Amino acid sequence: MKMNILKAFIGLSVLSSAYAFSANTISLNFAQGAIPGADHIRGGNIQLMHDIDSIGVAGAFTWIEKTKSDNYGKIKYASASLGPTFKLSDAITSYGQAGIACGSKFKGSQTEQTYGPSLSAGINVRANSYLSFNAGYEAGWIEHKQINILYTGFGFSF
Repeated sequence: MKMNILKAFIGLSVLSSAYAFSANTISLNFAQGAIPGADHIRGGNIQLMHDIDSIGVAGAFTWIEKTKSDNYGKIKYASASLGPTFKLSDAITSYGQAGIACGSKFKGSQTEQTYGPSLSAGINVRANSYLSFNAGYEAGWIEHKQINILYTGFGFSF
């Protein structure tokens, strides 16, 4: 019983001190993309931002996929990116990222994954000391095709 009370006290102490050390934000986002010949490809985006004064760093991972009924099978796209953040005010942070994208089944004859560059930009708006909203755009280039992705979601600062 005493151990449970101690665990609860430590947990509440950590959560209550999150405001004083809220330099990190993790965002979970819904992503929807379009590839020539395949619209409304859905997936997710997870992003971690670390504020260092007015400039910081952000990293993200994006995943979208769609099963097609023709000979393409399952179309998949994933990317990992990293870049700077710029604090515009206490509540608004903008970011830009560059990374690598990986895709499969963009052509019916394709059997292996192919790679290309990806770029993204967006904005993070803090609603209060714990909750934030995130929206962004990502473009990736694989097999001479451009993949366009919009994502939006919410984040938690800690």
